[in-house]
Amino acid sequence: MKDNYLYPSDKILKRMGYVDDQEGIMRRYIEEEGAWNEHLNNSRRFIRQCISDTKPENIAVLGSGWLLDVPIDFLVENCSNLYLFDIRHPSQVQHKLKGKKNIHFISCDITGGAIYSVYNCLSTGKATLEEVESIIVPGFSTPEPVDYLISVNILNQLDILLIEYLRRFPDVKANNLFNLRKKVQESHINKLQPDTACLITDYEEQLYASDDILSKSNSLLFTDLPKGKREEEWIWRFDSQMTYYPGYKTNFKVKAIQI
Repeated sequence: MKDNYLYPSDKILKRMGYVDDQEGIMRRYIEEEGAWNEHLNNSRRFIRQCISDTKPENIAVLGSGWLLDVPIDFLVENCSNLYLFDIRHPSQVQHKLKGKKNIHFISCDITGGAIYSVYNCLSTGKATLEEVESIIVPGFSTPEPVDYLISVNILNQLDILLIEYLRRFPDVKANNLFNLRKKVQESHINKLQPDTACLITDYEEQLYASDDILSKSNSLLFTDLPKGKREEEWIWRFDSQMTYYPGYKTNFKVKAIQI
């Protein structure tokens, strides 16, 4: 039987914005008309390099989503089992990959239970300081043994919808949110062990005015990234339509790490 804390209901996911958020990613990708291609190509290339170096048999992708940034055909051809983990899997993706026997779709909370914990502590309509501070974030462990973990553009996303949901409640203070964000990100990183994982994440957002002059930058991480055998950086031109932050173009700085 599935545990609620790892498998939140559709009702919880809808109320907390996970369904709209996933669909919004595809809408923005389409609206950007190719502006994401450099970032997506870099992500896929880096993953191919890591897998070619380590040659694992059983691979898990954390944050698979629409698979835009995942070299799916390469992974299918170069491992025995490919486990795709995300809070939900778009029906279009499942249909496209139907029939590939070594692909396994697993829908679950890859924070290890923070979604259910946040929803549960606010189910009465308010959250106390003690309740938010007591939320435990154990991190995610795959139900099946795997040789390699690929964390792909998900680290910074793990806490965002949790925080947006918490901010609906006036009793939650800013310092509580910082502590929770730190716990969520740290627990994820701690599961990525040397020689068995790679991590790709955006770590800073840059806001440009219409004259392409940098107006502001914000850190997206609340903990330190691990050191790696190989590291690369690039720019993700995320929003050129000025809708993510009205009046500004948004770029993300991205770091890829072979741990």
